[in-house]
Amino acid sequence: MRGRLILPVAAASLIVVASPFIGEIRTAVERTFPGQYLALVLAAIVMPAVLAAALALVRIRDRRPLRYGLLAAAAAIATVYATVMQTTRIEQFHFTEYGVLTLLFYRAWRARGDASAIVLPICASVVTGFVDEGFQWFVPSRVGEMRDVVLNGVGITCGVLVGVALAPPERTAAPVPTKSRRPLAVAASGVIAAAALFLQLVHLGYEIRHSEAGTFRTRFDPAALGRVSTERAERWRRDRPAPQPLISREDHYLSEALFHVQWRNQMASTGDHWSAWKENLILENFYAPVLEWGSPESKWPADQRDAMEAAAAKDAGSYVSAAYPFPIYDWNRTWFWGGVIAVVSLVWWACR
Repeated sequence: MRGRLILPVAAASLIVVASPFIGEIRTAVERTFPGQYLALVLAAIVMPAVLAAALALVRIRDRRPLRYGLLAAAAAIATVYATVMQTTRIEQFHFTEYGVLTLLFYRAWRARGDASAIVLPICASVVTGFVDEGFQWFVPSRVGEMRDVVLNGVGITCGVLVGVALAPPERTAAPVPTKSRRPLAVAASGVIAAAALFLQLVHLGYEIRHSEAGTFRTRFDPAALGRVSTERAERWRRDRPAPQPLISREDHYLSEALFHVQWRNQMASTGDHWSAWKENLILENFYAPVLEWGSPESKWPADQRDAMEAAAAKDAGSYVSAAYPFPIYDWNRTWFWGGVIAVVSLVWWACR
């Protein structure tokens, strides 16, 4: 059993380690094969499905309605995924990537012969997805978010459907035998823990209210935001911030500031002077080092700043920034982790 896990574990590790380089790999392939790039990407997406269909014709000899029905369900889910979700080619590639990964895990655990043969591959692929997206959060060229984890989950679902259709479990056992309960508890706990850590890392933040600038959300608590701002001012006064290398620890303070700069400039370009002015106040009060030592477009010239202030003076009301492009939830950490522990405890109780 352990020997069979070498291939899927290696594939999962490759997915995680290669994630920072996907953009560069895509660019290199497009540069090398400019006329064939889209065809190559489409082939990488479609070929696994074609291979699965060919294997189905060769291998499915019994229980045909059920097994072909599973393949049809996988095809329907894939079609909805590609059309309704309006996914990009790269997202469609991730769909195939995680579908194949789940199929590999299923082949490794198929001989278990009970529900764990299906649940364990799903859990292993889901945890890989959380690790993959969480790792991307630390890399300047990539972005990890819960939406991508959900999209990966669609590929995982199709992968296990195809796996069961091509090679059903060798035997079935109901209820789940005692030998499988602990692995199921460990796998489910791993998924819950990975999800909680991912939410903590990427989507849990703080809401900051300022009497003049309005309300915005950030990954830093108010005290930490002040400390980081002071530290960046001291550092950038000596050495201006440079573009972050591909393999480096992303500066999330700088990234947040640039989101506000981009949103401020976008609001100004559309004539929403009040929103642009509020965003500039957020920058001046919380991200001033980026205005002083960031890119040239970060800080408004004095005359432009005065003009925006005058144009925004006639507007009133509370302002809530929409600059941050990903959801941030201002949840109580104690309640959040208490809930996580409670759910994990319930899983172990159910699997006892």
